[in-house]
Amino acid sequence: MNAFELFMPDGKSAGIYACGKCRLVYSPKWFVEDNASELAMGQAEKCCRPPVCNKCGVELPLHNGWVSCDKCRRERGMVEEASRFEKAEKISWSDWDGPVYCEEFAGHHDGYFENLEHVEEYLNDHVMDETEIEDSDREFGNIVEAEIPKYMWACIRNKPGRIDVDDLVEGYLIDWLPEEWGAKDLEGADDLQEALDTFIGLNQDIWTYDVDYKKAILLDGLYKR
Repeated sequence: MNAFELFMPDGKSAGIYACGKCRLVYSPKWFVEDNASELAMGQAEKCCRPPVCNKCGVELPLHNGWVSCDKCRRERGMVEEASRFEKAEKISWSDWDGPVYCEEFAGHHDGYFENLEHVEEYLNDHVMDETEIEDSDREFGNIVEAEIPKYMWACIRNKPGRIDVDDLVEGYLIDWLPEEWGAKDLEGADDLQEALDTFIGLNQDIWTYDVDYKKAILLDGLYKR
């Protein structure tokens, strides 16, 4: 912000620009565009200037990494969520026996539940009377009955995938191998692949989940006080 051009002792332009607050310099040589000087001046002007929300224009904290404010991100998220729900297949909780996800319950394994029985247990442990709940209770995921979401998203189970010895070598050992070498050039690579396959086979009961936004599990009637 408050950018200015720098000059040589003899008064000639140095061809670089500086931020008027932190004095960080910006050179046209950093840009390949024809208007490199203009871009360098623009970057110097942006330096130390608080960013603004790209939707509503409210000032954002410096270096926070977001291009929009919390309010606008929440509103956009609500619109996107409503659109996903409108397009999704609606399934009653009584017709679903698989894993589910709910962002509102992120305090429980990041919002993932193995099945709806676990959801019921969670609700029984965390739903409080509206006259008794306090702000401190919400820090532990407690809610009132009116805040129970109307639906959760179905999840797809993922089993552990195959670990390929070629990928292992490429990812972790390539730096100390001679150029153009791979797993085929190493002694014991076949034995290592067999061991990796055995390892994955012994852990097929370990699951990961991906949210399936094509299926919304309706929770009406699931929770009964």
